[in-house]
Amino acid sequence: FSHGDHVVLDLLAGLSGRVLDLGCGQGPYLRMLAKHADAGTIEYVGVDPDASSLSTLGSRYPFARFVVASAEELPAGLGTFDHVLALRSVNHFKDPARVFDAAIARLRPGGTLLLVDNVAFGLVRNREHAARAESSSANRLEHYRNDDAEKCARRIEGKPMKLILRHDISPLTSNQWVLRYERLEQVSP
Repeated sequence: FSHGDHVVLDLLAGLSGRVLDLGCGQGPYLRMLAKHADAGTIEYVGVDPDASSLSTLGSRYPFARFVVASAEELPAGLGTFDHVLALRSVNHFKDPARVFDAAIARLRPGGTLLLVDNVAFGLVRNREHAARAESSSANRLEHYRNDDAEKCARRIEGKPMKLILRHDISPLTSNQWVLRYERLEQVSP
């Protein structure tokens, strides 16, 4: 595991309550979360646009509820959550500002938002290559941007969130960054 993965695993080990995982994909962290579900300390909901992946995950992790949807189009009726995760999916969101607004709206005051992703070095394309990749049936795996922690943090500025943890990439770490926020109480005008 990289330094960033150890940070993420430590954070996941402390979760309890309702957990919403945006862009759960292949479920790289579900094995760890399964321990919490088996102990009855979390209720897990994973969201991803790939029905095939969610079908596979559903057969492996019966404790989980999986919803086929994009993070930008979260269905009504999911309720509120104690934790919202976007683990190595932030740069896959077509409209991260919309995703973050939807995530924060579903996060109870005092709950946490954990954003984790990698900076893909050398991701360079011309317009033709980018258009072909984005229109492909494999576009669910497409990186729409190459944001680092700084750029992602700017997308959260002005929202009712308090930064509680930040790990940037550096020459001494992996290319994975981590941001963790706490949802503040709404302040009435």
